Amino acid sequence: MANQGTESQFEETTIDRLQRLGYRYCYGGDIRRDERDVVMTDWLRACFRKQYSYLPAEAIEEAIARFSRPEGVTTEQRNKRFHEMLTGGIEQRYRKADGTEAFAHLYAIDWTDPAANDFCIVNQLPIRGQNDRRPDIIVYLNGFPLVLFELKNP
Repeated sequence: MANQGTESQFEETTIDRLQRLGYRYCYGGDIRRDERDVVMTDWLRACFRKQYSYLPAEAIEEAIARFSRPEGVTTEQRNKRFHEMLTGGIEQRYRKADGTEAFAHLYAIDWTDPAANDFCIVNQLPIRGQNDRRPDIIVYLNGFPLVLFELKNP
């Protein structure tokens, strides 16, 4: 059987292919963050600021917290709630400049203009927890890890 390459070459090829599709690339070891968090809150913040520039910073920070830490006792409940928020958005309360209370419906993904979203490939991202990990590739959408690749030697 002919040599089909190494796992590292397969990882590089996968990254190259996704970059050609327009995905941004970041090496996981270069990303500054709390290694226990997998949501890239800075990227999500930039998404919200771009889409909802009229919102005060406090409202954006609250929305980030709600999306990053979905309610639910079990993993299944939290995943279900995250899916609901991701697909349907959330109602976010905020204070206008004149002091009155208002609500905005926020989406973490621009469903009407997919090109307006931030697609990013991250490889070798250190993740700390009960079991430390370093996934081969994670595909992020506006700061959310939505696809995980664990590559094996072809």
